[in-house]
Amino acid sequence: MFAVSSGAPVAYTFVARHPERVWALVTIDGVSRADPGAGKSSAVRRVFVDTVGQRLAQLTAAVSLSTVLSSKLEETSTFAAAQKKQRIDYITHDDDVPFADGADAAARISGSQHSWMPSEDHLGFWLRPDRAQAQSAVHSFLQERQSL
Repeated sequence: MFAVSSGAPVAYTFVARHPERVWALVTIDGVSRADPGAGKSSAVRRVFVDTVGQRLAQLTAAVSLSTVLSSKLEETSTFAAAQKKQRIDYITHDDDVPFADGADAAARISGSQHSWMPSEDHLGFWLRPDRAQAQSAVHSFLQERQSL
């Protein structure tokens, strides 16, 4: 199984209920603890997970996210170069899921392995400059689990 962000609790639950049906689980920026302060999802979050959001994610995988954001800010803002850079840096390091969620999951799942990306955001696994290293770690893990 592969789960990202708020998809992780569903994956964790499935694996806990049906361990015989899953030989590996990989989560990226996965939520594992309740957030009692969380309210309803914003309109932006709802759009991101629908078809339009999926298409945007595919597009940004092909083009640098910072390039897309920079172009958009050129069109829609009057930011000076330093302000634009600061805004782009803020957007691409969202810290949406606390790092402690990953540590919590790793501590609670017997036999788990982890590869931390502590300063990344939701898209870091696919878009960060050294993404090949993170993706290779997942590939190796999956190959190891499949051979068991």
